[in-house]
Amino acid sequence: MGIEDKIVRFVDTCYLRNNIFLNSFLQMLEANKNSVIKNYQAALYSLEMPFDLDFLGYELLQDAHIKKLNANELSLLMKVAIKMHEHRKKDEPSLSPVWTGPIFEESPIIHKTSETVRHLFQTAKHEILIVGYTFSLDHAQVQPLFSDLILAAKRGCRIDIIFHQNDSNLSRIKNSWPKDIFLPNLYYWNGDPQDKWASLHSKLILIDQAKLLLTSANFTLHGFQKNIETGVMVENHPITGLYWRQFRSLLNNQEMRKYL
Repeated sequence: MGIEDKIVRFVDTCYLRNNIFLNSFLQMLEANKNSVIKNYQAALYSLEMPFDLDFLGYELLQDAHIKKLNANELSLLMKVAIKMHEHRKKDEPSLSPVWTGPIFEESPIIHKTSETVRHLFQTAKHEILIVGYTFSLDHAQVQPLFSDLILAAKRGCRIDIIFHQNDSNLSRIKNSWPKDIFLPNLYYWNGDPQDKWASLHSKLILIDQAKLLLTSANFTLHGFQKNIETGVMVENHPITGLYWRQFRSLLNNQEMRKYL
């Protein structure tokens, strides 16, 4: 493995663990400037890195010493690798778990459903598609989310909301929507007339055909605050476009009916 590969592996591992170690490593190189780092074991010891990073850093400094690279030259190579990593990550698919429920210090999932939904509405530029079983908007904890949706409409975003046939869903949305703004496009699904239990049970939010929240949470107080709900946030992945086209196909084929 060449030194270029070792640099890339070290940078990628630092980002996986904590890039504070990467910053410390670069500061150590900066402190040594134009000298070749000979006592690399002592240099790494002062950084107190985890074993895997310490091992990779040791290999990297050892190889740089063999190739007579000084600290400044190694630092430049690492900064190029960092830029390449950041550019690659920007275009990579992103999956983030989302959660409604208790969160403790050791809980690995920290992204809350309500905060994720607000972020999605606040960053939408062109289009918002919401699919849900039920909507309840009269609680104080839910109103800020709906207000963010209204602000998105004021910015010019197209808003489509699809829900299970339920008159209370319609009345709640219409009564909460400002009179001076056009209503969102509201659609419903009647289900299977032969089966009273068949329902539109899907819950998702799709932003600009690029960001997708798949969640078990309804647009309600319990979905955002009281229940335990799980979800996943998807960005930069073809699956977002597939879901958009799937629901568009339902609309195009009159499987969903529009409230007029």
